[in-house]
Amino acid sequence: MSANEHETAVETEEISDADNRIAIKALILLLITFILGTLCLQGFNLVFEQVGKAVGSPAQASLITALPSIVLGIVCFLYGSLGDFVSLKKLVATGLVIVFIGSIFGFVANFFFQANLWTVIIARVLQTAGEQVAGSAYLVITTKYLRSSLKVIFFGIYTAGYQLSSAIGVFAGGLLSSIHWQFLFLIPAVTILFVPALMKYLPAMHSTGKGVDWLGFTIFGAACAFVTLFFSYMDWWMLAVSVLLFCLFAVYIHRNSDNDKSPNAAQAAAAQGSTKTESAGESEVKSAATFDKSAAKPVNPVKPVAKSAKSRPSFWPAEPFVTPAFFHNTRWLKAIMLILLFYFTNYSAAPILNAIGSGVYGMQTIQVSHYIVWAYVVAAIVGTSSGAIVDRIGHTVAIIAAAILMICGFVGASLLVNAGFIWLTLMACIFYAGMGLLYSPVVDTVLGTLPKEQSGRGVGMNDLVMAITASIGIAIFGGIMNSQSFAGFSLTGAHGVAANCANILLLGAGIIAIGLIVFLLIRKDVYHPAEAEAEAKAKA
Repeated sequence: MSANEHETAVETEEISDADNRIAIKALILLLITFILGTLCLQGFNLVFEQVGKAVGSPAQASLITALPSIVLGIVCFLYGSLGDFVSLKKLVATGLVIVFIGSIFGFVANFFFQANLWTVIIARVLQTAGEQVAGSAYLVITTKYLRSSLKVIFFGIYTAGYQLSSAIGVFAGGLLSSIHWQFLFLIPAVTILFVPALMKYLPAMHSTGKGVDWLGFTIFGAACAFVTLFFSYMDWWMLAVSVLLFCLFAVYIHRNSDNDKSPNAAQAAAAQGSTKTESAGESEVKSAATFDKSAAKPVNPVKPVAKSAKSRPSFWPAEPFVTPAFFHNTRWLKAIMLILLFYFTNYSAAPILNAIGSGVYGMQTIQVSHYIVWAYVVAAIVGTSSGAIVDRIGHTVAIIAAAILMICGFVGASLLVNAGFIWLTLMACIFYAGMGLLYSPVVDTVLGTLPKEQSGRGVGMNDLVMAITASIGIAIFGGIMNSQSFAGFSLTGAHGVAANCANILLLGAGIIAIGLIVFLLIRKDVYHPAEAEAEAKAKA
């Protein structure tokens, strides 16, 4: 039996009660690991300014959040490719070991020795790269090894777990910052204890896949990192390096995608399983085995076009992680602009509120966390209900409503910056309500511009763009918060730190407003391309 045939059999056959019980045991441990990792991420996101001051690099403090976030976007995409040929057991074990190394290194290097910005960043990069494997594996197990009646339940638990960990992370960041922020590193370290049990419950089998585009990820990740570094250090050579790397990446994907032009390319990709329609969870792995010990036979590879094989260096992969076809799809290019603009402020709200709390109201971080945790609770409630809301009011209305809520939250906070922190908390709840509502319709809109065979890769691109735009955003806003560049003027009558933060909030609201305008301009092209094309021809 071929791998594809075996996979079809697994997907259609009834999952046994024994397999369900084993899967649930693995899911519980993976969920705890995912929650602890997200908790650590949110904790550092809240206190990165304080950490930056403690390590003597306040101007570059935003890199503590920005650079690990770029890594997060890449590994979200990367684990989907790794699942093609690495078993979940090996993948999860490696990830948890990396988390443990990062945790211990970060704590020891910054608690027992002189704290340093780059030891913090290296530790956070290791933790982020390792801990994301738990979330990816959770989605894979839920998709592949649970009965249909249980899948919806465990996807809901996953969403609730993320929101819960975000709320607890705010508390943890506030609490530990009042003791020693270095203890934040140790939160996910306990997950190393789960390795023996996970090795018992996780499936070991996997199917043969294409491999990972290491070179493409390296070039693209380095280009994004240099953009982020530029906004933190404002050294123009970093921007120049970034531009050169993006140009190199463009050449790379065009050179490496020559076989896409061949009529046999689509058939070859389909035979290798590379263009199978995937959901967000299914894209994580193409596993062909249940929890038994049987293994699937690999698919016989289709030979590439001779011309492409000769023109491609031997160390290049069969296909880059993103092909030129993405950038030839004008509907996708327009739709992805929504993620670039709407999620630019994704990591910025909590640090801005923390800066206002400490700089304007003299509050400790732990006091600030007691307030803004309610914004995360609102996000959890709205986020878990967003599917039903979108079904009722439609994508267009939902996106417009979400954008208006986000704009009102930022503008309201700017106008009420001196009115009391309870009012800022209310505005934060409004902003996060918009964030919770936004995700489902925007992601569905972007994926709707892609053909079915590119949907799995589209999910990865969404995660990647979302992480990178938020990383650049926090780098820019974090630099302004540290330099107080906007403190000398005010549109709201505030002064000093209050004026600086109020103007940052207005800037954020302006970016979201641009996103809303872009959406209104492109929505017909995105949702009704045939009508838009007919109108364009009529006008011509």
